[in-house]
Amino acid sequence: MRVTVKLFAAFSGSPGAETRALELPQGSRMFQLLNAMQIRTGTTRLAIVGSLLMVNQSRADLETILKEGDVVSIFDVPGG
Repeated sequence: MRVTVKLFAAFSGSPGAETRALELPQGSRMFQLLNAMQIRTGTTRLAIVGSLLMVNQSRADLETILKEGDVVSIFDVPGG
């Protein structure tokens, strides 16, 4: 299945958003998408836990099941 991923803030590597298309097996979960994108949930666990994960403009978590055509947004929530 194909999903669109929008990366914001520290995850984008540049000002604004970075958009990527990604092919995943049907029924993949958010943590599998992050692994496929090399955003490791283990080594960057604190960064991911502090992030806002959304699917189709609704809040999501690492266990959210993705579907064909979903738009995933990943925001780095600034501290301070």
